[in-house]
Amino acid sequence: MVCIKMSGMRFKYSESDGLSVFKNTRFRNAIRKKLGGDYKTFPKSQFSENSTDVFGGAAVKVWYDANDEVKGVQLYHPEAEFYYFGKQLLGSDVKEL
Repeated sequence: MVCIKMSGMRFKYSESDGLSVFKNTRFRNAIRKKLGGDYKTFPKSQFSENSTDVFGGAAVKVWYDANDEVKGVQLYHPEAEFYYFGKQLLGSDVKEL
């Protein structure tokens, strides 16, 4: 289990379900409802088959396939914490990992 905390939001990841916030939610409209707030939409690249949604001033980016199903997620935040089996990975020296 991986836990990611950003600006009061805590995301848990598991191999079986992916990010907890997206559990049983794979399509654009449902993702927008779950994450809430303002978002912007733009193409990831000129070759992308669909656009990307950016939530929370780029705290979370979600991109989709041609059927509006989640294809990938990126999480950003200067104070982000990323724990893997209880160990904080962000900011750690690679030798410590």
